[in-house]
Amino acid sequence: MESFLIQSRQFEDKSQTLDILNKVCENVSILIDENFEAIDFCFRTNLVQELIQILNDDIKFEDVTFNHINALKCFGVFGTIAQRKKLSDLGVSRAIVKYLKSQDEKVTEFTATVLAKCIFNEWTTAEDETTCIDQPLYDFHPFPHYDNLGQDGVIDALFEDGFLNGRNGKTKQLSAECLAYIYSSKTLPEQLRVKLISHLKEINDEEIKKDNFIEQLIRKAGLLKISKSCRDKDTYDSINNLIEAHKPELFQYNSELENDNIILSYSKPSNQFSTNSRWTKSDFKIEKKLEGYEFSTMY
Repeated sequence: MESFLIQSRQFEDKSQTLDILNKVCENVSILIDENFEAIDFCFRTNLVQELIQILNDDIKFEDVTFNHINALKCFGVFGTIAQRKKLSDLGVSRAIVKYLKSQDEKVTEFTATVLAKCIFNEWTTAEDETTCIDQPLYDFHPFPHYDNLGQDGVIDALFEDGFLNGRNGKTKQLSAECLAYIYSSKTLPEQLRVKLISHLKEINDEEIKKDNFIEQLIRKAGLLKISKSCRDKDTYDSINNLIEAHKPELFQYNSELENDNIILSYSKPSNQFSTNSRWTKSDFKIEKKLEGYEFSTMY
């Protein structure tokens, strides 16, 4: 398949080239779906690098489809820690982040998935096998490649194209989580902080009931709360008030989640805010308590 990708660059007929790229990416996705031996084999060739090259240079922005991004997404989802690290080292974030602007919501969602897998992988591997964080609230270890992501435009794109203007709730959720890890030990820039708070305040009741906006509300609030900028009392109070105003919706959403058996789950509210987070490489599970609502996310 690698040879097909290389040869396709020599065709003068661009429609023929596009057909070949589509078929190769589709077949790669089928081949490596939960097939760990196939994934290992692909990483021992230049196939992954060629797939990244396609999305970086070889294909027009408007021609990128679900199949092209899905191939890389499967490597991120089913790959090992070391393989995800190689994805990052090959520059996958820089190559695909522009597709957060795509008109196809599946393209944006799968782009955000690849970015989230790589960013979370980089953050967890920056410390020892297990990192436990209790108090104080702001004692988080730094993201290792903050400067590189900033220079490549990844951070700005995650905020503007993924978080604020994402095509669907999943894209927004994944972009918010990426930003949370990137800013895990940094103060949010003033401009970004102001926009986040303004965006939160603009969410109305009808919007919040659609497309998992309750989940987004909690994650956005969490993004601000785990940042050092939340030491600012006005910011902290704004988020607290926002959560307080939507407690009825939170309880309703809690019931719906339990019925649907979704990964994200909330416990009964407590009277005191606390943070108790645990990251383990074995299962990539994060447990946090945010404003009395306990949830866990499995990557």
